[in-house]
Amino acid sequence: MITEKEAFDRILTTTKGHIFSAHIVKDDKTERLMNCKLNVERLKKGGEMAYNPYERLLIPVVDTNLDAYRMIDVKRAKAIQIDGELFTIEHAPA
Repeated sequence: MITEKEAFDRILTTTKGHIFSAHIVKDDKTERLMNCKLNVERLKKGGEMAYNPYERLLIPVVDTNLDAYRMIDVKRAKAIQIDGELFTIEHAPA
């Protein structure tokens, strides 16, 4: 098990442009399993974001199955899989 902060850091530092998986719980309590990739520029449209997502522990990714941008909220993530290694995320009590 890893903490939310460790998961955040691991995604940003070890994926190196490779595809990784994220198992998250959405706002409506349904679960989503995404194959994701960081730093994909070809889908960008419009201008800058009005906030810094990293300050909110959000990671902007592209869902490779849907070819659409998504945000991974590390506080809602259950697990991530990077290079075949599965990491379960331990959340601090509310």
